[in-house]
This record gives sequence, C-alpha cells and structure tokens, in this order.
Amino acid sequence: MNKEKLQRYKLTGSVHTLQVRCQGEIMVPEEMSDVVDCRMRHNKKGELYSLLVINPNVLDGDIFNYSDYQTAIGQILSELQVSDYQITRTDLRLDSIQKNFYQDYWKIHRFLLTGLALAYSITNKYKTEKLDSNKKISLSVKTSGFQVEFYDKLDEMNGSGFVTARFEERSRVRGNATLTDLQTEFGNNWKTRWQRALDKLDYVQKHYNALMKPEYREKVLGHGMKVNEFLMLHAEDFFTRHQLIQFLYEVGNIENPEALADNFKRRYKNKCDLEFYTMADCQYVVNEINRAADSFLNNEIMSKMTQIQVV
Repeated sequence: MNKEKLQRYKLTGSVHTLQVRCQGEIMVPEEMSDVVDCRMRHNKKGELYSLLVINPNVLDGDIFNYSDYQTAIGQILSELQVSDYQITRTDLRLDSIQKNFYQDYWKIHRFLLTGLALAYSITNKYKTEKLDSNKKISLSVKTSGFQVEFYDKLDEMNGSGFVTARFEERSRVRGNATLTDLQTEFGNNWKTRWQRALDKLDYVQKHYNALMKPEYREKVLGHGMKVNEFLMLHAEDFFTRHQLIQFLYEVGNIENPEALADNFKRRYKNKCDLEFYTMADCQYVVNEINRAADSFLNNEIMSKMTQIQVV
C-alpha cells in the first residue's frame, strides 16, 4: 500500500451498545426509549426475562472514554431500577471521519477478516453490495462468541452524520462479567484474535488461489478468456505480488509469471482493485485498531468530538 495512504488510516474508539439480561419485565420510560431497547424473552422454564440493549451515546452525546461510559451505564441502569443483571454482549465501535475511508480500505480489511475467519474456522462470513449498483457496503465474520463488521456508515445513514466508516468488534459475554471485565475482553482478547489473523495471512493467499484455479482452467484454458481479462475480474482477490506470481506459476501455462504480474500491475492498477499489501501494512492496520481501542479503554480520548469535520 502507498505509504501516505497507509499513514492516513486512523480510527476513534467508543462503545456502541451494551446488552444486559435481567429477570422479569423492565419498564422503559418513553423518554428513555431512544437509549434503551427492551426485548422480552422466556427461558426454557418459561420464566420471563428482559434483554436491554443500551446505547449510552444517545444520553448526552457520543462518549469517547471508558470512565464516562461506565458512569453513563450506571446512571441508565439506576434510572431503570436495575441492580441485578448479566452482561451478555458489547459492541466496540472504531470510527473514521475520512472521506471515502470505506472504499479506500475495504480490500485490506477483507484480507484481515479472511485471516480471522480462517484462524477460527468461521463459516459465517460475507461481503455485501448494493443490489442495483454493486457498491460495496459491508464485510462481516460472525461466530457464537464474537463478530467483526466493517461497513460504510455514511451509506447506512444516507449521507448524514460525520462518521464515514465504522469497524465494530462485538463480543458475547458468558458468566458474571462486569464492566471492568470488558476492558480485558477488548484490551487483551481482541489483540490475540488479530494476531492469529495476521499469522494466517500467508494461508489466506493460498486459500484464494485455490478457489480461483478451477475457474481459471474453465474460462482461460477451456474457453479462451485472456489472462489479463481474468486477472482484472479477480483483482480484488489478489492481496500481494507474491500471491499473484504464485497463482500464475500454479496455473501452468504462463511462460514468465514475474514479468506478466509486473506488467499487469503497471498497465491495469488504475483500472481495477489491484492494490498489494506487505505484512508490515497489515500489521500497521492492526496496530491502529488496537491503539484506538486502548485509547478509549484507558481514558486517553477527549469525551467530545464536536469540532471534527469530515475531510
């Protein structure tokens, strides 16, 4: 990735929502309905319980440090007269206000999320596009224990607001976790997950090459499609120069894979999504994800962002 572009990759951390479970029916006053969504459920014994999905950012504006977050959650639960509860899920949001952030960094996030999916054998993984325009709008991997989603926030909000893209780490919590325990989940456990994703990036390249080879044999060797045409069709599936060269060696009908790969990149890099990454690029992105989370968890960020403008 271009060094200047890589250094523009910046995120701001906060908690999006907290989900808690408590026994019985919780009555949410109308004036708090934008802050708390109450969902009634029955357990296997037929006993009624409430799932409260709390967005503390709605209370007095966006919260950007963990101390203010804890205070807001305590205030909300107190007003609902809830003292006995179990945390079941928390979503940490990492936001960008940069113009075109989602489009600019979609591909490297796909690289990393595929690494995460392979590291944890995740089958529930997908990318979504607009039905009528093929515009990319989200990437996601989901397990029973955690989820990650990177999405075009500006598109979701129909162009309103100053957040252009959002990267969410979502954790399901078991046992008697406290708000303090969440600092360990997002401060430590997610670092382990991202390291495992980084460790799988070599395999990611082999994975995509294996998926593409049968199609190459059918379309190029079987039906005469030009090699460059095939490579343009799958430009977003090649993440490194090494991966592309290795693919060209493996398909077996290319005389000089290195020269073809370099010529293709030189001729078509502005016509398709043929951006290549180094392991250092991916490490930089993961470091920024972790830094943004840590800054929020360690109360290093100012509690208001009222002066920020979309650039």
